[in-house]
Amino acid sequence: LTWGGDLTFDDVKYRTVSGRDIGAPMEQDGKAVFAQLSAPVSEYVDLSGGVRYEKFDLTVKDFTRPNYMRYVGGVAQAFFGSAAFTGGNTTYDAVTYNASAVVHWTKRFDTSLSYSEGFSVPDVGAHTRRAGVQGVPLSFDDIDVDASKVKTYELAARYNGGNFRSTGAIYMSTNDRGNNFDNDTNQLSQEKERIIGAELTGEYDISDDTYIGALASYVEGRYDTNEDGDLDSWLPNNRIPSPFRFTGYVDSYVWGDLNMRFDGTYTAGRYKIEDEKIKPSLVFNLSGNYPLLGGTARFGIENILDTSYENPAATALRGYSVAGHGRTITLGYRREF
Repeated sequence: LTWGGDLTFDDVKYRTVSGRDIGAPMEQDGKAVFAQLSAPVSEYVDLSGGVRYEKFDLTVKDFTRPNYMRYVGGVAQAFFGSAAFTGGNTTYDAVTYNASAVVHWTKRFDTSLSYSEGFSVPDVGAHTRRAGVQGVPLSFDDIDVDASKVKTYELAARYNGGNFRSTGAIYMSTNDRGNNFDNDTNQLSQEKERIIGAELTGEYDISDDTYIGALASYVEGRYDTNEDGDLDSWLPNNRIPSPFRFTGYVDSYVWGDLNMRFDGTYTAGRYKIEDEKIKPSLVFNLSGNYPLLGGTARFGIENILDTSYENPAATALRGYSVAGHGRTITLGYRREF
């Protein structure tokens, strides 16, 4: 039996480097208590279950969103006048549960069935950054947001055959108060939604020093736009930026303790939303690490080929194409003490 509690405090400010507020300052207090019981029922079955109560007190302060010009590709597209935002207070709380069962069929093969609930609050701060249109004031009361409780059901399996390892899972998540942002109306909306997904991984040891692997994932979702109980529309691209992703990689100790990893990720395009398609992309990366002076030296090259691709989440949220990062070289050193 594991039990305990959490106390959190967040003091959030959205500011430019010059110190100008571009989002409403806010404070959030969080309190939670939980208990989790795990028990091996037999040599072959493990059971686990838990409960958690969580409460958030949110205070959003008044501020004036400054005027700004929106640029696309270096060209001015629209001017937005300053707008007053009136803050407010609210409280979110929820009790969440989880339960799971793991069956050890053999020493190499396990399956699991689980149910879990998650509790989160909407990103109010990001919305206040877009407060008002052409100087129209906005109040925290106008946002009218509620907490979200996500219920997730998952069936998974794992195989460890020594030189070959694999995992697989299928899941479904439901939420009666999902969080979506409508770029056209500049409003948060919370409707009933359902997301389904699957993941499959595999790794194979080529030698004692080298292994190859792959990860494939699928996710898609629908929601109720007119609140009649039917999931009538696909979730927007900022929630599901890509339905399918595939990553292949090779990891090797190429010289003594020098570890190198090369990977490539294909991200499928999404075409569910009319006139708002997200393009596919293929990006390759290289990274390495080496123990040095009691720590670890790290280096890497992201997007080796300097491929031009979209940042899918940013593109979907803004309603126009936003480029992803070009070739990026990183160097670092880490030591823990």
